[in-house]
Amino acid sequence: MIRAVKKSALPVYLFLLILSVDVFSQNSVSVTFCHYPSGENVVRAFVPGTFNNWGPNSNGRIYPGSLSQMTFIDSLCLYVKKQYLTEGSTYEYKFYEHYNDSGTDYAWITDPLNPEKDPSNYNNSVLHIKKGFVFEIAPGNGSIINVSRPVFSASLCIEATDSILTNQSEIFIDNVFYRNVNDVFIPELSIVHSRLPYLNDGIHSVKIEVKTLNGLSFTDSTEFSVKAGGVYFVTPDIDSLLAGAYNVRWKIEIPVEAVRKITFSQIGRYPITFTPNSSGLYEYPVTLYHGRNQYQIIVEDTSGSIFYSDTLNLVYPVSENPAVKIEFHMQGEDILVTGICESHTEEKLSYLWKNQDTNPCLLEKVESCTTSTVQIKRPSLPGDYSFKLTIYNEKGDSGSAINFFTVNQDSSITFPDYATVPQWVRNARVYSLFFKSFTSEGTISAAAQKLDYIRDLGFNIIWVLPVMDVEGEIDMNTNIGYNIV
Repeated sequence: MIRAVKKSALPVYLFLLILSVDVFSQNSVSVTFCHYPSGENVVRAFVPGTFNNWGPNSNGRIYPGSLSQMTFIDSLCLYVKKQYLTEGSTYEYKFYEHYNDSGTDYAWITDPLNPEKDPSNYNNSVLHIKKGFVFEIAPGNGSIINVSRPVFSASLCIEATDSILTNQSEIFIDNVFYRNVNDVFIPELSIVHSRLPYLNDGIHSVKIEVKTLNGLSFTDSTEFSVKAGGVYFVTPDIDSLLAGAYNVRWKIEIPVEAVRKITFSQIGRYPITFTPNSSGLYEYPVTLYHGRNQYQIIVEDTSGSIFYSDTLNLVYPVSENPAVKIEFHMQGEDILVTGICESHTEEKLSYLWKNQDTNPCLLEKVESCTTSTVQIKRPSLPGDYSFKLTIYNEKGDSGSAINFFTVNQDSSITFPDYATVPQWVRNARVYSLFFKSFTSEGTISAAAQKLDYIRDLGFNIIWVLPVMDVEGEIDMNTNIGYNIV
């Protein structure tokens, strides 16, 4: 259930919203950002961008009550934020969601209703400000809708001193006049929000033509497919997944006795067939490839009719962090330590070297060195010498690597290869710790009280299994989590 303000009359929300908007100046254009929450666990939403110092945020985190926080309109099931922006300017922005009350669980989201993005800058959404334009038109162009009566919405952006002529601004469906916006325009928000009439399965277009008091005319349109056969994804589109695996869920609202075949298809790859079940709910763990992964459900019923779901888009982005490698070579009696960036880039790179605490002694020439190569004298003390190199690109992205060489008892040098490991690995006794099952409380705090117990068993390293949230309940054999028995 979406956590939102308590439901009441729309004007109460609008009063609060109007109090929160910025004071406009000459050449200001009123822009209302609209954001449909990505899931039922969204607690609050924000619209950070170049117009509000990106939130503001601290190391990627935006706190409750920040300038960019949006207002949830319960009757419309969306978040809104009205902003006055300067005509002729270009801005970048994203949406940002909190998934818990404190805001420690969050995500940055590219605006799914704005097709213009900057792929070179974290896929930020881009907004060009004109005197009059239609913004965030929904359904999005090219989308697939699984209901017969979709909601059409759009933000109508005009100068702060102008107003919409609602009786002259019109909506067309498939190039046929449908209605004017008089009863579906919310002036306090400057958005149109209208439930469309029943549409048959197939491709449809909706166009809106806008006229203003100051004589402006502008238009925009969207084209989408309706596939309302009762097959749809429960999992939302995600544009920036951090891991290469995800649990996909979908719903089939066709009576189970009428379903002959269910096919789950990753577009461009082999399909998987499922047996119908009485609940109509299905899930499957998918392995993601870097880039955009698209999925579709195809259902055949006993009469031979075919039903298609919408297309699910899961994006597993290629990391922009530099790929780092450390190599060692002898140069006379000295050792040449070289840092290599294996990423193909023409950007200017910065280097930072560090000794590891396990080294027999500190090699001062390496510590905090900022060149790609360091030449050091052969250490006199035997043991493993490990070094960490961090490489930064111009955007501030960083990648790091650790490598080591060994000074043997006879002062000879062994450089690492696939057959060598450092001494701490050779001495390692690893305990795999799963917090959920380790103690009756199943918490990190409870496990911390038993570290001496693990040490007394003879272990000197703890391998902590992932502690992020997973969908569903642990140990119920129904989710992609660690189903420990």
